[in-house]
Amino acid sequence: MMTSAMRTLLYTVLLCGGALAPAETPAPASAEPIEQLGRLLGRWTTRGEMKATPYSTAGAVSSELDCGWAPRHSFMICSQLVRSAAGAQEQLSVYTYSAAGRAFRFVGWSREDAHPRTPELRIEDNVWSYSSETEIDGRPVRFRTVNTFTSPTTMLWRSEYAEGSAPWRLLGEGADERVE
Repeated sequence: MMTSAMRTLLYTVLLCGGALAPAETPAPASAEPIEQLGRLLGRWTTRGEMKATPYSTAGAVSSELDCGWAPRHSFMICSQLVRSAAGAQEQLSVYTYSAAGRAFRFVGWSREDAHPRTPELRIEDNVWSYSSETEIDGRPVRFRTVNTFTSPTTMLWRSEYAEGSAPWRLLGEGADERVE
């Protein structure tokens, strides 16, 4: 049975992996950092595979992701339907850029988890990375998802975990494709 912490991790992996890119994709034309979030605009499909780990269940994963700007262009809002071995799950994510903090912000919710996800989000050119650390069964566990936009319509994702100071281990990987 999947615990709440494992479910939250899976949703973070899928959403964060559900949309990101490498150096060959040109940067957005605007000098405004928030414009980088425009890479998510549109409808995406995700395909990937999760591995059997203490924090994930092995199996295929897929999703449909729809992203658009909020009316005043201050937030990118994404709605996602994820299908995995754990079942189907709906999620909502919000992205923004804080000029005062000079940092990107991300928060995500799923309908079945009362606690929002707020991993650190870094965007450097075409590579977006989400990272967080939590304590599970009294041990520190780090998680990261790295999304690389290889073109305006393709993003590769890889999610990993590390217990304590141990090396990173694969949770899952896949690709997103913009379909609209």
